[in-house]
Amino acid sequence: MKSFCFNSLLKRNLFLNQQILKLSHYPYFCLLQTVNSLNELYPDYEYIIGASNYRSDLKKEDFDKKKWLLGGFSYNLKAQLEPRCSNYLKVNIPFPDIAIFEPEIVYYVKHNEPLLVHVEGKIIDNQCNKQYVDYLSFKSIETKVSYEEYSSQLQTIFEHLKRGDIYEVNYAIEYLINDLNLNPIHYYNLLTQNSPTPQAGILKWEDKWLFCASQERFLKKTSLKLISQPIKGTTSHNLFNEYKTAQNLFLSTKNRSENVMIVDLVRNDMNRCCYPGTVQVERLYQIQTYQYLHQMVSTIVGKPQKGLSNYEIISSLFPAGSMTGCPKIRAMQIIESIESSGRGIYAGSIGYFHNGNFDFNVVIRSLVWNESLKLGSFHTGGAITLYSEIPKEYEECQLKAKAIINSFKYPKLYSLVKQ
Repeated sequence: MKSFCFNSLLKRNLFLNQQILKLSHYPYFCLLQTVNSLNELYPDYEYIIGASNYRSDLKKEDFDKKKWLLGGFSYNLKAQLEPRCSNYLKVNIPFPDIAIFEPEIVYYVKHNEPLLVHVEGKIIDNQCNKQYVDYLSFKSIETKVSYEEYSSQLQTIFEHLKRGDIYEVNYAIEYLINDLNLNPIHYYNLLTQNSPTPQAGILKWEDKWLFCASQERFLKKTSLKLISQPIKGTTSHNLFNEYKTAQNLFLSTKNRSENVMIVDLVRNDMNRCCYPGTVQVERLYQIQTYQYLHQMVSTIVGKPQKGLSNYEIISSLFPAGSMTGCPKIRAMQIIESIESSGRGIYAGSIGYFHNGNFDFNVVIRSLVWNESLKLGSFHTGGAITLYSEIPKEYEECQLKAKAIINSFKYPKLYSLVKQ
């Protein structure tokens, strides 16, 4: 291992940017970024950056070893973990169900050592001289789900709710961006500057890219603790009275009911892999504020059982309950029967394994790009309960799409984030 010490954050960031630009040319690349100032309760690493020329032939037991592994899990992994679930819907930009690779080189920065950049592995030769465009362009942004179709699909969900099939379900719609040209790193900077978040990152898998500005942690494991932080409950900013807006979210019966149902689901899932009596709700209904919205977050912790592999622990909770509903299996079945397209890596997770521990986010607020087809995709959605009102739910979907859509509205600002 090598370490580089810098005398300022500016010099450190310039160095990291150089490594990110270099490593992003490789077929397998991952950047994980945690902004500690944005509500991060369990910080370890501010940056993790890794790349490889080769697709790793990994086994599930490799997830428990000391070496670094980077990447993610697609939502469609659910069908491997639960026989009662299926993957009928077409995914427009599919990632592998398990898109994890072993990097040849890793750069990382710990939160408690912000001026130190650690390096593990060998410097890999740059085998690609590809030049990306310095502008952002696209032909159109569209969704196949009109307001009328959205209303019809929610009416079907309400019928399931009234019958007691489910108590809550997360319903999502997909937007497609046609003929999309962009510079991957510049776009990621634009996205995260437009909407800074504590669980952001990039995953490149051959010609497919994920640009993620997520606020939500799916699951983190240390030697003694599991941590999950589901988000349920969202409202937009009110420039004239921010405090009242946040307070109204905190007191909202609908949002509290959505949040506590997912908290109970996560507690139930976590009890499958934790010692009895150790699963606790550490924080309930915490309001976190971001650039465009306020969100309600709860924190559930537990002590993982010895003898369980990391893959078994993740399998106990995947996919994130906030992206499915409850009861979880029935909710996933209904999602598959109602949504208009497959989710792919949306609602999945990206993160790392290292030294027996791991930390994975929930893939939300994200753009997926097929570089070869010049096709982009992103999803937005929300929890549907009997308290839900169709116009407000549709409005929430549009609000969540705002950070992505705004990044496409101002291509002239694109050059401002090159450095």
